[in-house]
Amino acid sequence: MDVTGVDESLYMPYKEQTEMREQIAIALNGGKALVAPVTLPTFAADAETETASEQNTPSLSVLISSVDDVALATESDATLYYQMPEAMAMNLTAMQDLFAANPHLIPWFPAILIGDHYKAAVTFLETVKPARIVTNNFGMGFAAHELGMDWIAGPHMNITNSYSLLCLKEEFGCKGAFISNEINRTQVKQIVKPADFELHYSVYHPIMLMTSRQCFFHQTVGCKKKRFDDKCLRKCDKTASILSLKGEGFVVDKQRGDHNAMYSQTHYLNTDVMADLPLAFNGLMIDLRNIKTDTQVKDSKAGVIAAFTQQIAQQDGKPLHALISPSTKTQYKKGL
Repeated sequence: MDVTGVDESLYMPYKEQTEMREQIAIALNGGKALVAPVTLPTFAADAETETASEQNTPSLSVLISSVDDVALATESDATLYYQMPEAMAMNLTAMQDLFAANPHLIPWFPAILIGDHYKAAVTFLETVKPARIVTNNFGMGFAAHELGMDWIAGPHMNITNSYSLLCLKEEFGCKGAFISNEINRTQVKQIVKPADFELHYSVYHPIMLMTSRQCFFHQTVGCKKKRFDDKCLRKCDKTASILSLKGEGFVVDKQRGDHNAMYSQTHYLNTDVMADLPLAFNGLMIDLRNIKTDTQVKDSKAGVIAAFTQQIAQQDGKPLHALISPSTKTQYKKGL
């Protein structure tokens, strides 16, 4: 803009400055007028939902990935989620047999299901017909809805607002969702769930940072194979700790039937949410899969479940932070 002819003492009202800015914006936008900002309406829970929340005591659920842990169902009243392998095409028969023998298990589908593995996962739904699933893969949620099954949106969908919940319910028949662990207390408190919709929250889990179809071990602990193939996906079971150039620690983990994953150095443990928002959630989950980080647990898995059960019921029991350490809840404090 050429302002050489403008007198230094010129006074221009704010109204005219605003008009000039708008004209400049229109010119930069190809001559098209800018769309005025849209103010979204706020959500308010209906009376029935508020009453149900006031009467709600969160239930405890446990995520496992080992057949050896299925017996935990006999030692507590916690709901058991079973992590389905990403290599579903190679494990379909084994999964069908496992769930036929243990109908109390609820399938937990991973975010990555590609090609034949996705088709095998859909075949699993069609043959086993579970009443409910939890999924981090939206395609599996849609398939479950088409088959008339209840489905819960998993934590990897990273749900952070009320509009997402309403969309999931009205457009895709979703029955509930895990709220993102990346938002803080205030942000969680602002979320309003639709009527007849469940909210869940993971209070203890390893923090996944990345999943990759590439091998993480060639440049860490080494591997004799030149590239990652189907045999690696099916059989490889390795773990390693690495340090970044900044001295930050990470865990590289590869489970049989899954792709390579990178985790934070310690588990996420958030007991504050139980006191901060005691009526917000229908269910609280703990992840007891065998993923090794620097976090140490000073009890058996059955003991950990009992400790969390007592904490949720506000009964005296073993202090969780003494039982499980070190851990982090930075995400809950910082938020987005």
